[in-house]
Amino acid sequence: MYRLIYKICSIINKLYEMLALVLLVAMTFALALQVFTRYILQASMAGTEEFARHAFIWIIMLGASICTKDGSHATVTLLNDHLSGTLKEIHKIVIELLVLTACIVLLRYGFTMIMVSAKSKTPTLGIPTCVVYAALPAGCFGMIVGTVSNILKDMMMKKGGEVSV
Repeated sequence: MYRLIYKICSIINKLYEMLALVLLVAMTFALALQVFTRYILQASMAGTEEFARHAFIWIIMLGASICTKDGSHATVTLLNDHLSGTLKEIHKIVIELLVLTACIVLLRYGFTMIMVSAKSKTPTLGIPTCVVYAALPAGCFGMIVGTVSNILKDMMMKKGGEVSV
């Protein structure tokens, strides 16, 4: 079971990494173009700021999903540093369960946001706003898979089993 979830998580992360990279390059190009047209040509280009804002939202959600699998999110470890043994392992699983719960709630309401905004479009580019709001459920889906993978890994390690992929 763990191997399957880990493999799915790895595939999702690779896709998310590629998409985030493409969006980062496109956002950088759009912002450079905006700076060039505004300050060199003295004429601002329509839509570049809006595109950059929407790309940034997607990059954030994809990046959050990517960081979940590796446990590379910023964390406050004050309590965890003072725990040891089984209590530390239980604490880690409880935190992961809380993250999982938050992601499930955000996933559910992310789909609600998509449905509510299905007919509206962004002001400058005319992109359906549901495309922008889809970043939330997309990121949360990846975080859910990553968190489930982490929970299964933690439980296997607690049982003394070797975790191999």
